Amino acid sequence: MRAATRRTLSFTLLSLSAICANAQRCGSGGGTPGVYDYYVLALSWAPGFCDTTTRPSERECGRDRHLGFVVHGLWPQFEAGRSPEGCSPARPVPGDIVDRMLNAMPDPGLIQHEWACHGTCSGMTTRDYFATVDRAFQAVRIPDELRAPHQSVRMRVGDLERRFADANHSPPDAFRVVCRSGEFMELRACVTKDLRLRACSASVRDCPANSVTILPVP
Repeated sequence: MRAATRRTLSFTLLSLSAICANAQRCGSGGGTPGVYDYYVLALSWAPGFCDTTTRPSERECGRDRHLGFVVHGLWPQFEAGRSPEGCSPARPVPGDIVDRMLNAMPDPGLIQHEWACHGTCSGMTTRDYFATVDRAFQAVRIPDELRAPHQSVRMRVGDLERRFADANHSPPDAFRVVCRSGEFMELRACVTKDLRLRACSASVRDCPANSVTILPVP
């Protein structure tokens, strides 16, 4: 068997394995492709994720990575109630799309998971969905002081959300902070189907703590 063929077969098997494993972790919401109200763009804070996960990815948490915000996903969302997940059977994301997305989503398994659980609900092709993910990520401005802080920062949750709203000239409630044990884990931005920032609905959870610690980029 030629080396290129072996690589292609290996990638396909790994992709299928990732889809099967991640499909079990999708919510049970189901849904109809293309039927949703808006998107949530979830941006993970890599230092917080890597500090708390029990299974760190070398692509995201390796000593040479030095990552700040990375894309967790772009999720079709309803104004109220459980949002759709796993709306149709998912084929593996092609290798060229995975390679192109690794700068924003550094884990190939995550890319497969996001397509299976959320992309299938978008009503788009795989290629169009990930192009939309990339455009959404590029459209959100990260405040300069939060791009790559060199030391831990303690900040009130409301102040952190306002920093992002001010930097993006968005509605004040367009962003939601996600935390774990007092650490900043993720920022969620609510955007319309044409990727304009909008107010989040009550279906998007917020950090229950008053303040969070933002770990530095190593």
